[in-house]
Amino acid sequence: GGDLDIFETSLSDVDGLSNVSSARTVSIWSNEALVNIDGLVGLSSVENYVSLDNNDVLLNLDGLSNLNSVDGLIVSGNDDLADIDGISGLTSSSYIQIANNASIINVNGLSGLSSLSGNMYIANNSSLSDISGISQLVFIGGDLSITKNASLCQTDAEAIAAAIVVTGTTTVSDNTGNWP
Repeated sequence: GGDLDIFETSLSDVDGLSNVSSARTVSIWSNEALVNIDGLVGLSSVENYVSLDNNDVLLNLDGLSNLNSVDGLIVSGNDDLADIDGISGLTSSSYIQIANNASIINVNGLSGLSSLSGNMYIANNSSLSDISGISQLVFIGGDLSITKNASLCQTDAEAIAAAIVVTGTTTVSDNTGNWP
């Protein structure tokens, strides 16, 4: 497939894309009215990356429920995004970034991953209080960074990170939430 770019639109959904099954890249950013991406439910693989950035009213990633393979996943700056459960079918990726999402409370959508060949960054998610969704990860072939998540307990984050074999650098810092 080719590139799918949706940026700076007034669309509230992408229902017209339900026949798209694969793509080289998917970039969805700065769509001020985009509430859901349910129209991407047919998408099962993305060769390079999926990037969802600065879609302020996007509520969930349920439209990616059939996505099982992607080289990189970036979910950043989506203020109303409550969860990433829609990507729970993802079993293969090399890079994950979950950052600057004000409303995400957990990363349970990452529970299908047992290893990651590259880096994982979980940072600046102010409501994130539970990262047990990555507790099944046994190996990260790059860096692991869990930083500046205001509602996440530092001790909890350290314990989960310590159980993962990381070939690069592990950084767990400035997670200032209370013990559950």
